[in-house]
Amino acid sequence: MNRIAKIWFMLVVSAVCICLGTGCLAATKDLNKAVVSNAWLGNFTEEMGKVDAWKRIPMTEMTTANIKAVDDPAQGKHLLLWDKQDLLNTNKSIYFSREIPVTDFSGYEKITFKMKGNGTNNCIKLFLFDINGGWIGLADFPTTSTEWQEFETLLKWPVYSTEWQDTYAGPPPGGEKWKFDMTRVKSIRVLQQDAWGIMNPTNPIAITDFKLIKEEEAVSARPTVSSLNSNGNMVADGKPFFPLSIYSTIGTNDGQVLVSAVPGWFKDLKEAGFNMVQSYTVRSKEDYKSWLDSAQAAGLKVMTCTYPLIVQTPLPGEPAAREAEITKRKATLKAEIETVRDHPAMAVYLTSDEIYNIGIPKEQLQIFYDYIRSMDTVHPTLIVECTDAGFPTYRNATDMLGPDIYPIGNHKPYPTDITSIAKRLDQIKTVQRGTPPKPVLWVILQIFKSDGDDTRFPTEGEMRAMSFLALTRDVKGLLYFIYNWPNYTLPYSQSQPEHWGHVSNAINSIHTVFPALFSDKTVIGYKVNSDKIYSIAKEVTEGGKKYLYLLAVHPSDGKKLAAPLTITFKDLPAGEGTIQVLDEETAGGFKLGSIRKIEGSLSGFTDTFGENAVHVYKMELK
Repeated sequence: MNRIAKIWFMLVVSAVCICLGTGCLAATKDLNKAVVSNAWLGNFTEEMGKVDAWKRIPMTEMTTANIKAVDDPAQGKHLLLWDKQDLLNTNKSIYFSREIPVTDFSGYEKITFKMKGNGTNNCIKLFLFDINGGWIGLADFPTTSTEWQEFETLLKWPVYSTEWQDTYAGPPPGGEKWKFDMTRVKSIRVLQQDAWGIMNPTNPIAITDFKLIKEEEAVSARPTVSSLNSNGNMVADGKPFFPLSIYSTIGTNDGQVLVSAVPGWFKDLKEAGFNMVQSYTVRSKEDYKSWLDSAQAAGLKVMTCTYPLIVQTPLPGEPAAREAEITKRKATLKAEIETVRDHPAMAVYLTSDEIYNIGIPKEQLQIFYDYIRSMDTVHPTLIVECTDAGFPTYRNATDMLGPDIYPIGNHKPYPTDITSIAKRLDQIKTVQRGTPPKPVLWVILQIFKSDGDDTRFPTEGEMRAMSFLALTRDVKGLLYFIYNWPNYTLPYSQSQPEHWGHVSNAINSIHTVFPALFSDKTVIGYKVNSDKIYSIAKEVTEGGKKYLYLLAVHPSDGKKLAAPLTITFKDLPAGEGTIQVLDEETAGGFKLGSIRKIEGSLSGFTDTFGENAVHVYKMELK
């Protein structure tokens, strides 16, 4: 049983499930003018009082579940889960099923609903089931709030999938793979557990108001940020700017700015190819002035870290306390914005970092995003999440979003599967809307070694493969974790010079493709004879001539490669003469500044790809 299947199996046998039938999805009258929506998942609110309409299906021996309707002055009737029940035995589980005729979920983008908790870490999970037994798990929704909050999940955003079901349930009849059918949805199942997987019957969650939102209704306008151009690229000092940023805790040590050391460390970053730096630990106005000045002198931009001021903890639920806390946090945020916004080194506000799993509602992030935009219309905001469900939740409260993806992890030998970078970025891109797609997509990648003796740094080849793999997904910024680890230790340029040399080579090689990264002309329609190769092609004008840049990567899938792959590219735009392979020696090894040459033809060209190979092809177009 693989990891995801085990997770799903444990959830099924250890939590309470409620199976809600879905209502007819034909367009109906708008039942809630505040939310643009043409369809509801059944008349959920009215049905909550009809407990006898639910069919109880025991999964194992269990106690009687107390599912009841509760009247709330602010919300009306809703479903209350786990009210004073003895469900501490994790082998007890139950479904309540009420099936209503269903039609087609296609054409709808998301489900929204309202939920409130009881002040502790709780979580529900949503699953869709079709009439054939296929299913997808949509998202996890943690909450600590005792106030009603609205949540949403994208229908095209499965966290768990039916493909893992045959591991424990056996293959479907006929031996074919399970396949979820979005056009024949049978039910939604709501599964509750607390955020840490420990059932707590004294802290119930209340849910209500399930709605379906059409795709065209889900797009929301966002403010204009002048340092993002029409291609989604940043602009700095009047020129296109591709961020190669790095996390750090340099600049302070227990609150003291290391003024003598910072300029030298910044110089190391610049020489390694980075052009932006972030610090978790710079806080006071005086610290920031020194930090910004040192960065500017080294030719670096700065990402200022604002999230500890605004979303590190949930806002209070009690209205007066909530407003007082918002006022207090805005005052602190205002002082920081006024310190940094006019400095020439200022570039980005980091407004959240992995807040989804601590239950920060989207409304809280939206409050402070709007406040930043009211004070600064130049510099964009970035949110970072390790939980992908956070991106559809927070996408309207940021200008840019980025997953942190660290595939080397703990105790992983070489080679390690790094294809997850492309898979996750492709999934996250589905939350983007408009032209250019917004929020703009960045990614945070790994250059650090985890704690412990049985861990390792990523290799130079892995760092290049991870970076260029992300570039094939057309990301607009690369951020790396971290310059010094553990916190408050010497940076890698001082403590790990050999590894830092590999980092430097990997980062500087990205500068070679800056012309392609600034181009808005993506070339499509060419063919590659293997799905193991990830690539992107851009048309670029240099010196009055047109060139094609083709970035191609063969990321390791974790299995040792027996022999290099022979790969053919076909149906590319017609080129002139020899194809240059940038940053490679004649024999094919990576070397900054070198050029390998190969001959193409009208039908394309062929090349070889080893483990984690990166090839950058450049050819003049006719």
